[in-house]
Amino acid sequence: MTDLWPEELKTIEVRPPVLILQEQGTILGKRTKNLVLGKVRQVPAGPEFHFVFMIDAPPLRYSFNLLELKYGINFYPLRVTPASEVRQEAFPGSSTPYLTANTEDEFLEMLSKIFRASVTQRLISALIAQMEYKTA
Repeated sequence: MTDLWPEELKTIEVRPPVLILQEQGTILGKRTKNLVLGKVRQVPAGPEFHFVFMIDAPPLRYSFNLLELKYGINFYPLRVTPASEVRQEAFPGSSTPYLTANTEDEFLEMLSKIFRASVTQRLISALIAQMEYKTA
């Protein structure tokens, strides 16, 4: 059988956006002593990659979909759909349910606004407080 593929199959130098979400999920777990986790779940989709990033509190059996992420084979541009409460606070005046990032830097800035939104912070704080109550 003849091998028709090029000598070297190259990889691209850009981090897949889902890897960035997974890294941030790991960081959240470390910061909360694994009481609250950031989990990424892939959603079956057609020609696009589709993921949901959830704030998850396993001891409480609670999960909140913080954002959805969709992108094609080239990664950028990508679309982020934050939970509506988060979008209203972090991106006031946004007229569409989703936001577009054309580069990794734009995506990181978008994630920072979503993670730092008071809605997100209150959610994480409330989950930790609920777990402290549950174990008291």
